[in-house]
Amino acid sequence: AALDIKNMKKDVYLTNSKLIPLYKKDDISPSLNGKLFLEGFVRNKVDFSIAKDIHDGVINLDTESLITYIPFKCTTLIQYKVPPIFSKQNALDYIPIYVSLDCLDINKCYDDYLYKKNTACDEYIDCSVPPINCELEKVKIYETYTLVDKMPFNKDFPVEINFNTIRENIIINLSLTLLQEQDVAINYKKHK
Repeated sequence: AALDIKNMKKDVYLTNSKLIPLYKKDDISPSLNGKLFLEGFVRNKVDFSIAKDIHDGVINLDTESLITYIPFKCTTLIQYKVPPIFSKQNALDYIPIYVSLDCLDINKCYDDYLYKKNTACDEYIDCSVPPINCELEKVKIYETYTLVDKMPFNKDFPVEINFNTIRENIIINLSLTLLQEQDVAINYKKHK
């Protein structure tokens, strides 16, 4: 039984991401919209106090920690600033998106991705399509929690309560940037 919550820390990790093209009804060219599928988890670390013993009107506490992984899946409609390049040979249902979990050096991660792509091309991704990279820009987490099974701790300490279960409601707001390297034609006219 816990007596007090000292700290709660949450980190968001993306493990899978796919871009699902939306097509116009009478045409096969992609529209300016797409659906983004995201999958990942929230790593939730809770530091809490438990009563070690009571002596002379003093509660001695120990601090314990608990780590849980809370999985999530979601899709969201996105609008492209520049439409992505999809495979022309194969009509794909989606484009896998390269997601870096713990990569601080994005160039090294991209090199690792190219190595995987070149060595396991058929299994990893359609090599005719330039990869899309997902950058996690900002994460906001809104949360509320309820102590479900509160009980009085001790008659000598009327304010303190024990609990075993926490119910959490979490809303995750992710700001992402999707990037795909594309060749761009620039018309250049020399003026005299």
